Amino acid sequence: MNRIGIIGTGKLATSFVSYFHHQADLWGTSRNKEKLPIDLQEKIELFNFQLGGGMNHLPITDSSDLIYMIPPSKMDDYVEKSIEFFRTVLEINPSIRIIFISSTSVYGSKARKVDEESKVEPKSENAKKLVEVESFLLDYNAWILRCGGLVSNSRHPVYFLIDRNSIPKPKAVVNLIHEHDVSRFMKRLVKNDKDFGVYNLVCPQHPEREEYYSEVANRLGLNPPNFNETDQRKGKIVLPKKLLNSNFSFDFSSPFEMPLVRK
Repeated sequence: MNRIGIIGTGKLATSFVSYFHHQADLWGTSRNKEKLPIDLQEKIELFNFQLGGGMNHLPITDSSDLIYMIPPSKMDDYVEKSIEFFRTVLEINPSIRIIFISSTSVYGSKARKVDEESKVEPKSENAKKLVEVESFLLDYNAWILRCGGLVSNSRHPVYFLIDRNSIPKPKAVVNLIHEHDVSRFMKRLVKNDKDFGVYNLVCPQHPEREEYYSEVANRLGLNPPNFNETDQRKGKIVLPKKLLNSNFSFDFSSPFEMPLVRK
């Protein structure tokens, strides 16, 4: 049985643990494990850990895989501390395989179609940090998962839009992925020992923002999002080329198929 470490047990980690805890020996880290939900504590061995802190207590030596889920937001030294962490991990266990959760934001916002071979053009500071860590990891046994906007049974981006006015780019498309499909693909990776590199994790179908979020709001009984109809700019379309070429079967190939999140 694989022993898999998860660095940063946030919402995506919780989804993965719920999906995979019966099939692998999982451990994870948190800055304060006592504050995590009881049901999560019962499914995974947890260790207190903060990026940049001591690592001797983490069971890295006998782990086959390490999933890194710490986001770059609000950390000025994210790149330095992340690369330092990975250097130490690889010194302790040179054969460990790493899954790094990145973002499609590394492609920037230019209107174009992008796949895994496209040039990265990060604009935001967070995206630039992700690209630097990606560049380091690509020399090792690592999978880089560039995830689109995450949808789960407890979160949906429509709730970030319904109270905003004059939302830009109504004709740009959405690049979304359900956390369940992310978990399913990570399971597929740890069951194999090949095909390291970059993967775009997004649905293969891309409805326009206004069409999609207006429909979701209507189905949930919410006020429709207020889009700026004079803004006709397009956005990027992220293609999951490598997933489709590997015959990965999405449970939710269209955002319209994803379960609704009611609050």
